[in-house]
Amino acid sequence: MISPKLQYYNMHQKSVQPSEPFSWASPLTKREQDVFVLFCRGFKQAKIADELQVSINTVKTHLRKICKKAECKELESLKMKTLYSGVIHTL
Repeated sequence: MISPKLQYYNMHQKSVQPSEPFSWASPLTKREQDVFVLFCRGFKQAKIADELQVSINTVKTHLRKICKKAECKELESLKMKTLYSGVIHTL
C-alpha cells in the first residue's frame, strides 16, 4: 500500500531517479526500521501501532526520531526525500 501522494507522483513521472545519496544523521534502531518500512508502505500511524503491537504514541515518537535522523521537519517530506534518493525502492 502506498500513500495517495506517492501514487500521484508515480503516475505522473516516467521514472524516479535517485537525486543524491541519502544518509541518516545516525543509524535507525531495529524498531525505527520496522516503523519506517510500514510508514513508507502507506500504513497510517494507528495501523502501524496495531501491526507492531505498540501504542500510537510510541509510533509517533519513532516517526519523530526518524524525521530528526533524516533531517526532515515533517512526515511527507520524509517520504519524498527517501523516494527521491532511492531509499524507498530498496524496502
